[in-house]
Amino acid sequence: MYGEGIKTDDEDERINRSYQRGVLEKARQKMDGQSYYYQQMNENEQLAYRIICDGLHRHQSAIRVLLYPGMKSVSDIYYKVLYDHPVFFYVNQYNVSHSHQNCELTLYPEYLYSGNEAKTMIAEMHNTVDKVLYKALEYREDPFKMEMFLHNSVVKSVAYDYESLKIKNYHRAHSIVGAFLDKKAVCEGIAKAFKLLCDSVGLPCIVVVGYADNKGEFTENTLHAWNLVKVCGQWYHVDPTWDVMDLTGSDGVHKERHFKFDYFNLTTADISVDHRPKDMIPSCTAHKDNYFCRTGKYAEDYEDMLRIIDQQIDSDRIRIRIDCQKRAAGLKGLKQKYLLSGDPKKLILDALQEVQRNRKLFYRYSYYFNERLGTMNLYKM
Repeated sequence: MYGEGIKTDDEDERINRSYQRGVLEKARQKMDGQSYYYQQMNENEQLAYRIICDGLHRHQSAIRVLLYPGMKSVSDIYYKVLYDHPVFFYVNQYNVSHSHQNCELTLYPEYLYSGNEAKTMIAEMHNTVDKVLYKALEYREDPFKMEMFLHNSVVKSVAYDYESLKIKNYHRAHSIVGAFLDKKAVCEGIAKAFKLLCDSVGLPCIVVVGYADNKGEFTENTLHAWNLVKVCGQWYHVDPTWDVMDLTGSDGVHKERHFKFDYFNLTTADISVDHRPKDMIPSCTAHKDNYFCRTGKYAEDYEDMLRIIDQQIDSDRIRIRIDCQKRAAGLKGLKQKYLLSGDPKKLILDALQEVQRNRKLFYRYSYYFNERLGTMNLYKM
């Protein structure tokens, strides 16, 4: 660990440390609820964090960080700065040199754009972001609706950039540049874009880095990024990247892009079926503002399923969720043959047929069923 075995400060070191603390006091005052990872650090780590923030903001070619006992890896602090501040899109990795005699480390950030280029790109992104924020403020009286609007603005406008690793400028896809300018990004860029929007309207938001896999295989090959959002005093998991899907269209050939809310405001227990964070993050236990609970699409029994489907049958899509844990225990009112077969997807489709039969309707649907969460999204063909 950095700082182990550090000798007592001499006069020069005390002057340097005092100078750094004084210069960065204003930066400390600016660290608020938007800087979650900063708040989890001890005093010395926070000092290093502010030094790095100040250096990146100034586009400094070399950032000197003094090492103190009890500090985490400076590398960890550096990347936490980037997760807390998506606006540092213009920097990538860094080189480093050590001075063991002075107990300091110098970072040499890899800037992707010059200061002027970054300012120009920020101005271009403002054109997109400001329009979204202007509309979002129409929902300022209801944080849930505001969050849902921001979620929809991201999943509808940003495509997943599958080709990003094959081209020279792949780093764009990992930042807000990909999301707001290129309209395509990978999970990290999407999560950072969502955080920036939430921060801008006062919704506390965290970029979570970890692993995600629909088969539960959490390895370095399944690295992923998503978000935590605080709504009405409660934390929830949100994964905008996984709330987009491609389904075969009515012609049976071309894919149609759809968005969903399967990963909108989940508890820790819910998200754990296919996501694992790397870092300690707030526990999420509330259900109130989960999309399906808040909008009345959460079925606890078969009669609920019929009602929920009937309410949506005239729209272009139907969304519904069955609680997986309750389903495993046996939902009251569910048909016994489906409890025995363990086929909730067939159960939902059976309820859909029953509603259509009662209403004398004959719609055809394409659908996506998430067996881990018990959610189904149906789209008219």
